[in-house]
Amino acid sequence: MGRLALESGAPVVPVAVTGTEHARRGWIFRPVRVKVRCGRPLTFPRAEKPSPALADAVTTRIWPCIQLQWEWLGGLPPLRTAAVIGAGSMGTALAVLLERAGLEVQLGCRTAAQARSLAAHRENSKHLGGVALLDGVRVTTVSEIEFAGVDLVVLAVPCDALPAALGQVGVLVGERSTVLVASKGLVPPLGTTPAAFVAERTRARAVAYLGGPAHAREAVNAGATVVLATRDADLRRDLEALLADAGLCVESTDDMTGAELAACAKNAAALAAAAAGAAAGPNVAGAAAGRVFAEVHELALREGGRSETFAGLAGAGDLVATAIAQGSRNRRAGELVGQGVPSDRVPGLVGQTVEALATVPLLDAALRDEGVDAPVTAGLCTLLEGRTTPEEWVETFRTPQGAPRSRRAA
Repeated sequence: MGRLALESGAPVVPVAVTGTEHARRGWIFRPVRVKVRCGRPLTFPRAEKPSPALADAVTTRIWPCIQLQWEWLGGLPPLRTAAVIGAGSMGTALAVLLERAGLEVQLGCRTAAQARSLAAHRENSKHLGGVALLDGVRVTTVSEIEFAGVDLVVLAVPCDALPAALGQVGVLVGERSTVLVASKGLVPPLGTTPAAFVAERTRARAVAYLGGPAHAREAVNAGATVVLATRDADLRRDLEALLADAGLCVESTDDMTGAELAACAKNAAALAAAAAGAAAGPNVAGAAAGRVFAEVHELALREGGRSETFAGLAGAGDLVATAIAQGSRNRRAGELVGQGVPSDRVPGLVGQTVEALATVPLLDAALRDEGVDAPVTAGLCTLLEGRTTPEEWVETFRTPQGAPRSRRAA
C-alpha cells in the first residue's frame, strides 16, 4: 500500500461501509440501507522508486491515521474505561474481571458508607469476601461517576432495581458508550426484558446482555463460561475479546430475546424444582422444572427467541448449574417455599435478593398476555401469593391429565 501511494502520488482515502452486515440471514439475502462514509484523504510525497524501507514506513503510518478517524467513520470506540453499577457479588466480580482485562474500572456503590468501607478495606467482605480489589478498581458512589468518559457501562443490579438505577444514570450515559446488562429476570411493572428496558432509556451506542451459569466467586477464582448476547456483530467481537482477556470463556449469540427469557426460565424452573422437591420429592421436582421451563420456552418462541438458545448454556446449562449449586439463592428460596414459608419472609431468611420471587409473577402475566397455556407457572405464582399450599400445587401436575385409557380387550 505504501509503495503504491508513493509511486502514484494518489491520496489514500479511508472508506467505511456499514449496514451490509444485516443483509444476510443464513443463505437469504435481502435489501438493506447501507451507509458509505469517506474519511480525510492521506497524502504522501511522490517517489518514482521508493525503497522498501520507505514504503514500509508509509504503510505503517496509514493505519494510525485511520484510527484517529475510526469513530467518525462509524467504528466502535475502543474499550478502555468501565463503570460497574451495583456493588453486590456479581458487580464486584465483574469489576475485578474487567480490571484484570486491562480496563480502568469505577465500581459504583449505592451509598457513601458502602463506598468508604470497600475503599478502605479493598474488599467486599459482605458479598465477595476474600477477593481483593486492586488499585485499577476505583470505588465510588454512583452519583460521583463521570459517565462522559466511560466506554463501557455495566449494570449489575437486580431487575427490580433497574428502574431506579436507570432513573439515576440513564440520561448520563453518552452516545459513544456501550451498556452491558447483567440483570436476570424481568423488569417490573410491565415485565420488560432487562436489555430492552435499558435500550429504551439510554442513548447508548449499543446494548448487550451477559448471562449463563457464572457464579461470582467461581468466575473470579477459576473462570466461568458465560453467554454474551447482542445484535451488534462488531460489539460482539469486541466484548468477546475483552471477556476472554478477563479469563472467561464466551458463547455469543444475536438471540437477545431467547437469552434473556432463558435466564427467566432458569430462575423460575429452579425455584419450582426446589419447592416441589421439598414438598414431594425429586421425581416431582424434575416434573415441575421441566414443565415451567417448557412453558417459558413457548413464550420465547412467540416473541422471536430460538429453541437452540434454551437448549444451550443460557437455558439448560444455567438451570443445571443453579439446581446443583449449594449456595444458589433460587434453590434455597424454593426449598423454603416448599416447606410452607410465606414468600415475603424468604428474602430475609436467604439474606440476598432472590430473582425468581419477582420474576414468576411477571412471567405469569406475560404468559397470559401471549395466550400460552402455562398451568404449572400459574400455579407456582398462586403458591408464592399464598393462595395455595405446596401440596395442592404439586397435585395439579402430578395427577395424570385426562381419564386413563381403557385396556384393550383380549
